Amino acid sequence: MQCGTLQVPVDYAHPRSGSLSLALVRRPADDRAHRQGTLLLNDGAGGSSIEQLRLAMRIGFPSFAGAMSRDFDLVAVDPRGVGHSTPIRCATPLKPAGVTHFPRSRQQFDALVAHNRAFAADCLRRNGPLVAHTDLTTPHGTSKPYAKASARSS
Repeated sequence: MQCGTLQVPVDYAHPRSGSLSLALVRRPADDRAHRQGTLLLNDGAGGSSIEQLRLAMRIGFPSFAGAMSRDFDLVAVDPRGVGHSTPIRCATPLKPAGVTHFPRSRQQFDALVAHNRAFAADCLRRNGPLVAHTDLTTPHGTSKPYAKASARSS
C-alpha cells in the first residue's frame, strides 16, 4: 500500500490562515492493465478509514471484494482530527468516571452538561481553530484547488 498526506486549509473560508494534514492510503487495483478508476473510502462515523482498510486486507478483503479490488484503486482517508491525520488532543477525558452519557436525573444531566462544557473548552484551548472546523456534517467543499498532495510508498 502507498501512504501519503494532503495539506488542506484549517478554514476553507480563509485558506491562508493555516493548514492541517489529512492522511491517506492507496491500495492499487489488482489488474492495473484494466483499472477503471479510484474508490474513496471513508467510514463516515469519525473513525480511521485507514485502519479499517488495513484490517480488511488482513482478513482477506481482496478474495471477497471481487471486481472492486481487481478493477479499482482503493483510497482510504482519515478525516480531520482522526487517526493518522492532524490530531485533536484534549486532556479532559471523554468519558470520566461518575458522568453518565444517559442521565436519569436532573443531577446526572447537570453533571453531563458541566462535563461537556469543560471538555469543549479544553479541546478548543489546546487545538484552536481546528476544533471549530472539524465536524461530520458541515460541507467543506470549495471550487478552488487548495489541497497540495504528497505521497510515499510503504
